[in-house]
This record gives sequence, structure tokens and C-alpha cells, in this order.
Amino acid sequence: VYNLIMREFRGNLYLFYCDATTRATLHMIELKTMDDYEIEITNFAHENLLSDIKQFVIGSKLVAYISNDGQLHVIDLEDNLEEFEIIRVNNENHKIFLTGSDGESLGNITSMNYDHINEVLYVTQVDYTGRTYYYTRSGDAFTRLERSDHPITDLALFSDAYYNDYCAKTVNGRPQIDRIRYSSGIVEIIN
Repeated sequence: VYNLIMREFRGNLYLFYCDATTRATLHMIELKTMDDYEIEITNFAHENLLSDIKQFVIGSKLVAYISNDGQLHVIDLEDNLEEFEIIRVNNENHKIFLTGSDGESLGNITSMNYDHINEVLYVTQVDYTGRTYYYTRSGDAFTRLERSDHPITDLALFSDAYYNDYCAKTVNGRPQIDRIRYSSGIVEIIN
């Protein structure tokens, strides 16, 4: 078992995890009953769209994962994982992103996360200059948020109790928090 994700859906709590023996199977435990469900996501030819999973995240209408070869997969869902064990999607709903909107390679993705309040999927990438950040919304192209001359080892987008949006990160071993703004589907660092 690895990569545990807790989610609330309609007042119930669910725990998702990946099966380490297959690296192609997601499980969901409904914590009210402790029932463990195996989630199947396929295309209409019944081909499994989950393969060689290194890390995954679950959004309100998507599952995204990094495969061991560093590729970034995003599967757009019409149904909620919490309501259906078997989900079929059209082939065009499974996208493998190889480049960002600026044409730069999206290889060597090291981590990913999902901001559930603003519904933003974002990933961390190591390139020849250090770390580079990208984000997307609703399966659109990944766009650069920031490039740093110093190693950035962690990144988290979050909202405070007053719904102000922030970006927390570790830059060159030191914590740093920036205020951010969402505008027309774009993340901007304010300060």
C-alpha cells in the first residue's frame, strides 16, 4: 500500500490508496463501513487506464498520476469515484502531458498535488535549472507558475480561514509563503 489520500464526499469519509503489488490498481475504503472497494478505470474497450503508478491524486472529477517513466497522466471523469467502482471513460478523457503550454518538456515530474478548494492540479518538475512549477485546471494545458534559480523541494497551494490563497514552498532549504491570485483560470504570485 502507498500514496494514501483522504477525501470527504457528501458527509462520508473515504481513504484511497494504490496497491503496491500491481501499481495499476486503486482502492477505496469507505470509513463508515470499512468496506474496501477496488476502483476500475478503463476505456470502452475495457483497457485499464491506470498503469505503473508512482504517485496519484484524486480531484472532484479527475484522477491524475505520474507513471514510473515520469509521464503525467490526467483522466477526466464524468462520475464520482465514491459512487461507482467501475468507471468507463472515452479515450480522449485520458491525456498524457509531455509538454507545458510554453513548449517545455513535462518530463521528470517529481510530485503532484490537488487544491480541492480552487480545483487546481499542480505538479513539481526538476529541470536543468532547478525546480519548475506548472498548474492546470479542468484538464487544460499545464502552464508555468514559477521557475527558481534555487532548489525548491516542496510546494503546496492552500487557502486560509478567510479564503485568502497562498503558495507555501521550501526554497534552498528555507520556508517561503507567497500570496497568490486565481484570475481567469491562471495562478499568479502576488508577493
